[in-house]
Amino acid sequence: MTAGHNAPDPPIITIVRRVRTELTSKVLPHPPLDMPSTRPCAAFEPISPDFDVAALVETTPNFEYAVRIHCDMIDHQGLEKFEKLVLLHVVLGGKPLVIEGYQDRLDRRTFTLQWLRDNCASKGSIFSSYLSLLSDRTFS
Repeated sequence: MTAGHNAPDPPIITIVRRVRTELTSKVLPHPPLDMPSTRPCAAFEPISPDFDVAALVETTPNFEYAVRIHCDMIDHQGLEKFEKLVLLHVVLGGKPLVIEGYQDRLDRRTFTLQWLRDNCASKGSIFSSYLSLLSDRTFS
């Protein structure tokens, strides 16, 4: 019953109050990182090697290939033109832009497991917990 009234609460308000009470009174612990999820998961079905991506893109109206440019084009055209391309295509157009060849310009030691430990992990952080589960093979 609501304060100052003799009429009972409508059923939906009673349900909402019960749910709110249940949710706020119980703090559920997070499962350990190595514990499998208790939620149902979709079955993994590998993509057939015969899958024809080109046919899918050509026959599906809302599919199109992502625009690709090579990182050398940025050097030749200049940063200002590249920024315009990103603004028009990615920001305003909402479409992906793939920059090819950029991985060859990165230092091979960047984003290795050791680099991540040295630069991103602080003791007790969630990220450091994930790093402890990884092996060097993950990033090779």
